[in-house]
Order: sequence, then C-alpha cells, then structure tokens
Amino acid sequence: MEQWELSEWNAWYWKKFGFIFLICAFGRTAFKILAELKALDRYLDDEQLAKVIAAHGAVIPLVALLYG
Repeated sequence: MEQWELSEWNAWYWKKFGFIFLICAFGRTAFKILAELKALDRYLDDEQLAKVIAAHGAVIPLVALLYG
C-alpha cells in the first residue's frame, strides 16, 4: 500500500512543482518519506514553497553533475 500511495503523492508533487520530489532517503522507511511528502501539502505557504523550488533548482545541477 505504501508504495502505491508514495507513487500517487510523487505524481502530485510533479504536477504541483514541475519536478521530482527529492529527499535524503537513507535510513527512512517508505512510511516516513510519505509522511514528509504529505506534510509539504499541509504546512507550506507560498513563501516557503518558493524556497523549496529555489533549493531544488540548486540541487538538480549537482545531481546531474554527479550522476550525469
């Protein structure tokens, strides 16, 4: 169940922000990752969302550089 729900929320994130959900998953269960993803929908206001988007923009080039 968690995998399906995680997939659904990941699709929601893509539609809302236009990019994938990134999180340091080491040591976290699918349940914990899902809870963090759901929290973004409940607790972030527009200003905080703008910070998330800006941070994501800084991370993606690094990931591409490392894993090309």
